[in-house]
Amino acid sequence: WGRGAVTRFSGREPALAQAGGDLPVHGKVASGLLGADWTRGRWTAGLMVSHSLGKGGYRGAGGPGSGSGTGGRVTSTLTGVWPWVRHALGERLSVWGVAGYGEGSLTLDPEDADGARTGAIPTGLDLTMAAVGLRGVLLQPPGSGGIELAVRTDAMGVRTRSAAVGGGSGNLAAATAEVTRLRLGLEGSRPFRLADGSMLTPSAGIGVRRDGGDAETGFGADIVAGLVWADRKRGLSAGLRGRGLLTHESKGFRLSGLAGSLSWGPVTGDRGPRLSLTQTLGALAQGAADAPLGRSTLAGLAADDPGSGARPGRDPGFGAGGGELRQPRVEARFGYGFAAFGDRFTSTPEIAVGLSDAGRDYSLGWRLVRGPGSRSGAGGGALELAVEVRRRETAAGRHTPPEHAVGLRVTSRF
Repeated sequence: WGRGAVTRFSGREPALAQAGGDLPVHGKVASGLLGADWTRGRWTAGLMVSHSLGKGGYRGAGGPGSGSGTGGRVTSTLTGVWPWVRHALGERLSVWGVAGYGEGSLTLDPEDADGARTGAIPTGLDLTMAAVGLRGVLLQPPGSGGIELAVRTDAMGVRTRSAAVGGGSGNLAAATAEVTRLRLGLEGSRPFRLADGSMLTPSAGIGVRRDGGDAETGFGADIVAGLVWADRKRGLSAGLRGRGLLTHESKGFRLSGLAGSLSWGPVTGDRGPRLSLTQTLGALAQGAADAPLGRSTLAGLAADDPGSGARPGRDPGFGAGGGELRQPRVEARFGYGFAAFGDRFTSTPEIAVGLSDAGRDYSLGWRLVRGPGSRSGAGGGALELAVEVRRRETAAGRHTPPEHAVGLRVTSRF
């Protein structure tokens, strides 16, 4: 599954203003997530990979790195990995937990008294987060459908750190910030079955919160609303969810967000069209872009890093090559599966386009699969043959020739 979100924030920080008064801060953060979940019995485990881009600014004397200036701009990137787990204690009660680590960069661009930029100051940035929560159903609808009412509570702690920078265009001290949040809320939903058999579920909720740490502190209340559409026959679902802060003890603190998601899961077999849009870390191993994010694909994240010398799934210390894991990559892939060789195989031609900071690449591929996934139903195990031709154009410019590669993979399970 995948998800994207954009959050805008603004506030006032008196601790940073040296000339009296508050220091207004504002900005927005755009995030993309790619995840996979596994369920067995009452346990569900998952893994999320995220990449975020943040832009903001501050206005007022005494801001970080501003000297005698009046403000500046801040940009940041952060890439993280977040494993999580959920356990159903009963039909109406469940608990969950998530923890993870992210790493990226932060660039401070201060301005002088005339509003001119005095030189960017880059530094490293990392984030550690952990959260736990509980959800209990107060009102459960009957089998024919109805309103569901649930109570939800959670606790979260986040710590961010940036490294010290000296010399060059400016100095920036090391910084550490910790934020905590406790919430208790009530939420309700009501599903509606549409004429085509799909389900439309609106939801809404309201809750109280207690914020602590180095940012805004105090009690507040927020509201959430969402709309989810799901078609089980086609394996499609889409959702839209918004959130806003109604009130807070910390004046000047406003928070609002809007998130959209789209997910697809195969209903049966591999026949027919398939379209995927994937954001990943690093360079995936051959064929991994059209597989769910799991242990096998995680092992191949650094496979194409020429400096790592690692082979996916075999050598320890994957990612030792360094910066490759911090490069986001977006790939769009389209394929169509149809019957071949007397309906015993599924043949799937594919085309893909990938974009990253390092450049772009194009690929043409063809897969031939035998086994349960090809709808043949014939026993004897599974067999897959895949061929891919790839052209990679680097971002270095026209003077750098493109790279070409041909890959072949044969997989047999018995």
